[in-house]
Amino acid sequence: MKTLIALLCLGLIAPVFAAPNGGPKGEAKPLAHVIGLQQSGANIGPARFVGSTVTFVYNDAVNNLPAIPNVEAGSLVQSACTTAAQQWENVSAISFTDGGTVATQDSANDGINLVTFINSATNNAIVGSALAVSLVFFNGSLEIVDADIIFNSATSYTTLATTTRFDIQGVATHEFGHTFGLNHSAVASATMFPTTSAGATDARGISVDDVAGINGVYQTIPNFWSTGIVTGTITQSGSNVYGAHVVARSVVDGTIGAAAMSLPDGTYSISGLAPGPYQIYVEPLDGPVADSNIQSSFFTTGKNTTFQTTFLGGNATPTTIRVQAATVTANVDVSLAATAQTVNLVQIGDFPAGTGSFSVSASGFEKAPGDTTFVVVVGPSVDTFADNQFSMVGQGITFGPASTGSGTIGSNGFKIFPLTVASNAEPGPRDIVYDNGSEMAIYCGVIEITPNPAPSATSFTFGAGSAGTAGTPALSAVGSPTINNASFALNVSNGVNGETAFFYGAGQPDFLDLGNGVLQWVSIPKDDLFPAAGFNATISSGMATLPFPIPNLPSIAGFRIYLQAGLSDPGMAGGVSSTNCLVLIFQ
Repeated sequence: MKTLIALLCLGLIAPVFAAPNGGPKGEAKPLAHVIGLQQSGANIGPARFVGSTVTFVYNDAVNNLPAIPNVEAGSLVQSACTTAAQQWENVSAISFTDGGTVATQDSANDGINLVTFINSATNNAIVGSALAVSLVFFNGSLEIVDADIIFNSATSYTTLATTTRFDIQGVATHEFGHTFGLNHSAVASATMFPTTSAGATDARGISVDDVAGINGVYQTIPNFWSTGIVTGTITQSGSNVYGAHVVARSVVDGTIGAAAMSLPDGTYSISGLAPGPYQIYVEPLDGPVADSNIQSSFFTTGKNTTFQTTFLGGNATPTTIRVQAATVTANVDVSLAATAQTVNLVQIGDFPAGTGSFSVSASGFEKAPGDTTFVVVVGPSVDTFADNQFSMVGQGITFGPASTGSGTIGSNGFKIFPLTVASNAEPGPRDIVYDNGSEMAIYCGVIEITPNPAPSATSFTFGAGSAGTAGTPALSAVGSPTINNASFALNVSNGVNGETAFFYGAGQPDFLDLGNGVLQWVSIPKDDLFPAAGFNATISSGMATLPFPIPNLPSIAGFRIYLQAGLSDPGMAGGVSSTNCLVLIFQ
């Protein structure tokens, strides 16, 4: 007889504060990318649905809102929940079916996957003070046999984006993530982050971290062939570290590719990474996501939080690693010093007006390309820190540099910084970083930049070139990569007169140390470093310009290429130097 195990996914309360001259804008109640590993006897792995489809039904009160008075009149409950589940279906191997409504009111291990809002003793005992709860039953083979989502009958809900109520679709997207096999995430803008706030609708969609997580559970084959995996071990003073948050940040645009948590044996695996160069950092779960936020029948408390945020290779000069499609980049090990974190960023706020009252919470938020706002950063003694010790990572972002206000909220300090998101900013989660030179704190993925619905032609650089006789050569664009731009060109500076600059490009970024300090940032074989004649130019007056006319082909809209140049520099070891990488996105 198979043993059934219940998984109760609870959230924690996230308080929302206001500036001293304004009242709270709404109470934040509890609602994680870590796969929800479970254990049944000798079996350890993600509990998941097995079969071609997953069917959920709804208690029939969703079509009779007076029966659930905590839901705002006019809300489309069933539609919002089904749309939430389909967010996961759209990016994974899950096939979701809306099975309609039933009279069943209470959560139970009865083989019915139920979504219920009913105020009953049974449901209330399960949900407690949480915003909502996912109750999952699985057998000894870790196959889910029953999953229910219970919304708290004492919480005010809506699908109408009312600012004083909690968003049904956002909460449902989070809870379906649990029922499909995910735990909480420490990426603050992820849907699986443990907390949300009244009025917030950001969790309706899912982030790249959530996508990586769900495909880690269901091992979607197309995802495997298009993305890579990074694995390694986290240690401290020779001992394995359990519960470290391990994050892969793209060198290309500064976005968070994905993250994971180290297991009790210290090992970790970050899946779902797009090919390219990354830096890896490790941070403790010391808030806003804590040890207690990530639990299951496999994950216990007792995670190690007695270390400082640390980059692979060191915080001053992080190591860049190479991720390739359908490939495991292994042995990416990080050794942590036995020094506890003393600085922390614990809450964030979006403050568009720049004056008056504001609210803050632990969870992150979204901003669109072209947006301007003010960001409130909160943590112990933050108001006393120097402005130039704060930054926000990534292409297309202007953060600060000077704060526009500071003060205290309870026992924490805060600073307010202006934020401008460029119209060509790359989408994805971005970090806010505090770095005083001896210690670093990172608010992981706290602001997610959404895709631009009307993208424009874009060029931007990343990575460092390798030194040459006349300095480090640099590659830049002359003009904008718009379709039918006959005058577009590529420019190399800091060359030696008479040298030849060889240009090469590819459809994917890469990272490869070719030796002698020469770095390759685009995905081409080493033998093709200097391609056929014609795609080159001679340095004159320290510069070289290569005409790069863009044809009148509307079909290339949105297409991107990665370009780099190598210089034939006889004064350098190996006879070559190289530029940074230039990204072109045609529109």
